[in-house]
Amino acid sequence: MRFLLLILVLGASWLTWYRASLGEARLDLAPSWSEALGATIHSGVAGCELDLAEGRADLSTGPGASERVVWTLLEATATGDLDRDGAPERVVVGVVQTGGSGSWRELVVLGRDGERLAQRACLDLGDRVEVQSVAVDGDRVLVALVTHGPGDGLSAPSVPVLRVLRLEGDRLVPVGA
Repeated sequence: MRFLLLILVLGASWLTWYRASLGEARLDLAPSWSEALGATIHSGVAGCELDLAEGRADLSTGPGASERVVWTLLEATATGDLDRDGAPERVVVGVVQTGGSGSWRELVVLGRDGERLAQRACLDLGDRVEVQSVAVDGDRVLVALVTHGPGDGLSAPSVPVLRVLRLEGDRLVPVGA
């Protein structure tokens, strides 16, 4: 029992030292929520670039009513220094509808390129999944969601999942991959 307590204390001390040695990012410099509401998003699901206005974009992709892309920013958001460069990023979630019955969720990382807001990465989380929360822990993005199990219908996901991701270049990749 004493050994376990010693390990916990040493681990907590090391973690505190490690975070201090990296330097904490100034989270107040992260792209703001109001900037995210007007961001330009390159949607991987839709395969096009969308200029958000008040967190939403509606783009016609053809003459039919179902030939539209609608991208809507959700309130799930988190900030942190994902690439450890001292400049924090904002992680947001959007819903993509492409004219059919699907409703995809995309995870988007926004950062800065100088003074300009820039998309750093975009990841398709799946069709009709429920995003419960988004958090940043160090350089990792934690996404709690409910997805579909083997017997679930597309409109009734039931399997809770925690996805742990890391920003590598312009991609979000699973930790350990």
